[in-house]
Amino acid sequence: MMSENTCVCCGEIIPEGVQVCPNCVSGDRKQLHWFESVDRALHDGRGWALDSDICVDFPSAQKAIFTGKKMIRTTIPCVVTTYLFQLGYRIFLHFDSGRIRELKFGSDGGVRYGDNLESMLLAGWFGKLGGEE
Repeated sequence: MMSENTCVCCGEIIPEGVQVCPNCVSGDRKQLHWFESVDRALHDGRGWALDSDICVDFPSAQKAIFTGKKMIRTTIPCVVTTYLFQLGYRIFLHFDSGRIRELKFGSDGGVRYGDNLESMLLAGWFGKLGGEE
């Protein structure tokens, strides 16, 4: 079994002989932040306030992704997919308990292409839902 070469920063698959992917080298990583609730999105400790960039419905989240928006905040679990890694996004999950988890791609406990992240998220694979830890 041959192991894939991955970026030492983000876990992205990279060509042999390279240690860091082009997105990490340029600092041009996009981010998607999924929040368990709108209340969590409003009070996550970063001083973010309610504004038009919180995507609370599927069309607005999908539009933000496909227009390449750099920072996306959403409460829609169905947009949390492995395809975001291919688009250059880092994925962060914000739970009502206060826990924040970054999803990583890779064999060292990370997710793999083809994983159904929405089902895994809702099943509690990445952390308990409902404010409990």
